[in-house]
Amino acid sequence: MYTDNWYTSVDLADKLPDSETHLVGMLRKNRKRLPQEVTETKLKLGEYISRENQRGITVMKWRDKREVLLLSTKHSNILKESTSKRGLVTKKPKIILSYNQAKSAVDLSDQMSAYSTPLRKTVKWYRKLAWKSFESKNNTPTNIVLNLCSNLFNKGHTMYTDNWYTSVDLADKLPDSETHLVGMLRKNRKRLPKEVTETKLKLGEYISRENQRGITVMKWRDKREVLLLSTKHSNILKESTSKRGLVTKKPKIILSYNQAKSAVDLSDQMSAYSTPLRKTVKWYRKLAWKSFESKNNTPTNIVLNLCSNLFNKGHTMYTDNWYTSVDLADKLPDSETHLVGMLRKNRKRWPKEVTETKLKLGEYISRENQRGITVMKWRDKREVLLLSTKHSNILKESTSKRGLVTKKPKIILSYNQAKSAVDLSDQMSAYSTPLRKTVKWYRKLAYKP
Repeated sequence: MYTDNWYTSVDLADKLPDSETHLVGMLRKNRKRLPQEVTETKLKLGEYISRENQRGITVMKWRDKREVLLLSTKHSNILKESTSKRGLVTKKPKIILSYNQAKSAVDLSDQMSAYSTPLRKTVKWYRKLAWKSFESKNNTPTNIVLNLCSNLFNKGHTMYTDNWYTSVDLADKLPDSETHLVGMLRKNRKRLPKEVTETKLKLGEYISRENQRGITVMKWRDKREVLLLSTKHSNILKESTSKRGLVTKKPKIILSYNQAKSAVDLSDQMSAYSTPLRKTVKWYRKLAWKSFESKNNTPTNIVLNLCSNLFNKGHTMYTDNWYTSVDLADKLPDSETHLVGMLRKNRKRWPKEVTETKLKLGEYISRENQRGITVMKWRDKREVLLLSTKHSNILKESTSKRGLVTKKPKIILSYNQAKSAVDLSDQMSAYSTPLRKTVKWYRKLAYKP
């Protein structure tokens, strides 16, 4: 297991060997149980100091451009020759070489995100652990897709990918696994027909080629030229009506791609209304699977589809105000699942006396329907709208960090407890660049097992 300095500690390293798992990672100076002679020694360029305990845990400090603290249960303090991109040969600790090799995919993700808006970059907060899942050094986009999605093959799926993952090589391998590929293409991809890439098109024109394997490569001109690839569609054009009522002909490939990626586009739109810290597409799963056959991808339907395998197990689902609604709460009790969450004022089927009543500090108003759905408004620093199928309007004493005792709705206490990990993630991300922060857009649901 390869971890960054937020997760790495001697305590963790002490427990993992019992589970036949090694730990390699960076360390923070303020971690407990670190040998003082390692942390306090000042080093010059290229020097190092290390200590190993009886459990085989090596703590090492090495000076490159700056001092770096390392921990490993797999390596000792051996130095190994390393050749840089400029051809310079230097000696580096084997720990750091192994760590850099395993984290290469994360570094590549950082590099790619630097070319575009920070809204498109993430490392999922509760999985900022880079497992060495690929033994091969050849971690190309094609191999990443084939490894990560191996359990989804041979099921008749259609995979929709952006231009970073789409290639003729990937399309050539997927049909053997009964999986189709549809996606955008980059001009610099290999094995593209030159007559397609080099032809200049006017508005509405297109050019396409299909090989013996049934892979169609197509270029179409709308506002700009778009390169497409599909193993499922040919070069057929289909009429499409815009929101303004204009009827135009578009390639069936682009219509299918836009329909499958609609949830990602909706996510982008929603994130534009708030801080970029709340937006992400997980770097190594920027693949939009066509898992929803219905066009009605409302928040309620998204939750019901994504969490279908978690129902009828007595879970309590905690959702933010984008997903919470009376419609969702009305359907979940039938599947033995409770719902607790914040609400937006514009949701349908709201009792007016709750939404329109003005409250003073500490006051609340609530209503419960025949299905046991409680809708509540409570005033703290501001008015907060709550919904629960598990709690009533009971208030409970709560002690703040400063020792102040106040009464709060049991709904809000339960919600805060379940969402505490997300709040901790927000706090940690505030100490660094927003490129490193995320809540995965389609799993902004905190389950309380």
